[in-house]
Amino acid sequence: MRQSLTHRFEQKGGGAFIMKHESEGVKVVIDVIAEMQIDLIIELGTFRGGFTKLLNDAFPIAELHTYDLYNETKQVREFFNGNVVFHNEDVLIKCPSLMQLLNRQEKKLLYCDNGRKRQEVAMYSWQLNPGDFLGVHDWGYEIFLKDVNDYVSEWEQFGWGKLVKAKTTSRFWRKP
Repeated sequence: MRQSLTHRFEQKGGGAFIMKHESEGVKVVIDVIAEMQIDLIIELGTFRGGFTKLLNDAFPIAELHTYDLYNETKQVREFFNGNVVFHNEDVLIKCPSLMQLLNRQEKKLLYCDNGRKRQEVAMYSWQLNPGDFLGVHDWGYEIFLKDVNDYVSEWEQFGWGKLVKAKTTSRFWRKP
């Protein structure tokens, strides 16, 4: 059973962001993402914005786009740096703004943490450019190798040794 740790990010003015993530895993996930040296982060699944806030704080220069049909961050958006764009759109149907982002040439990470990760990988992994990264959350709980193997079997597993050792459920691949 995985251990959970709730992270609470207190902000001036009383705002707070709560993120549940595996014990020790958050720092390792951020370290692995930092090794990617990316300019653009696309997060599918904002929810309350806890992981979005962590990404925003860790990568204040990277452009960060986060998608959720039911985004619950409206009342706390003032606490995010200006590099975050919130999209209230359904990514499980054709999503033109997401397709435009995926077509851009900047080195990017697409991080799938929405309700249907398998479908997200199937819909969007092909759109990434060579050298771009794909990530998923809840590996081994909501998404498994059999769910993504048809799409990433030829891709490099990126940072897996560190992620497994830290018992995190994030996994990353680099597109060849």
